[in-house]
Amino acid sequence: MRGERRIRARPLRDAQRARPAAYCRRCGGELYRYDPVLPEGGGRLCPVCAGESKRLEDERASDDVI
Repeated sequence: MRGERRIRARPLRDAQRARPAAYCRRCGGELYRYDPVLPEGGGRLCPVCAGESKRLEDERASDDVI
């Protein structure tokens, strides 16, 4: 086996052991590095809270029109 190099494979990362990159400003849920987030008012929102916030804004806007 002279002249052949052994390839070292990196172990797979366990995503459940990763530390959260941030926390949702509204619900306190953990946000990880690759999670989609919405920056709002000096903090970050998780996708669920961002959707709820958008829905509430849309309702307020439609109430103002009527």
